[in-house]
Amino acid sequence: MALPRFFVDRPDADFCGTIELPPKAAHHAGRALRLAAGEIVALFNGSGRVWTGPVSFDGKRAFVTIGEETPDDRESPVTMTLVQAQVTPEKMDWIVEKATDWKSCWKMVAKPCAPPASSAVETACPKWLPFRSKRPLRSKGI
Repeated sequence: MALPRFFVDRPDADFCGTIELPPKAAHHAGRALRLAAGEIVALFNGSGRVWTGPVSFDGKRAFVTIGEETPDDRESPVTMTLVQAQVTPEKMDWIVEKATDWKSCWKMVAKPCAPPASSAVETACPKWLPFRSKRPLRSKGI
């Protein structure tokens, strides 16, 4: 099973000795996950590093004694290109926001294209279908 991970909003220099978990994280560790004292957990702050160590409890508070620091390599090995037709600006804002949340989406292409009305239009106007392929798409790296 993977280590339980907790976000701690502190600079990297503060991750030494014993760290007190935020109240919600402490409640989640002690009550929801039912971790026992001495179990190993991981702390991160979004800077690309992870600190691990045993957790201990004192009432409703939880503490982690920092033992090891490792780089956080959670990038997906799969790269993705998102091709999006033009939509309203509000929807495009939402699509861009979600695409940037996917760390593996490294390229986004917006193409002006209109959907064909029928298969007759498909054969008469292939320019409206710039991304049609005879071969099935294959995922690389999976």
